Amino acid sequence: MKPHSNAVILYSRLYGIKILIFVEVKTLTS
Repeated sequence: MKPHSNAVILYSRLYGIKILIFVEVKTLTS
């Protein structure tokens, strides 16, 4: 496993969490 692939996985996880929070906030406010 390359360290670069690990960084990509971390970034994808962070973006996934941000998208989930964004969707939850939109559903709560609407």
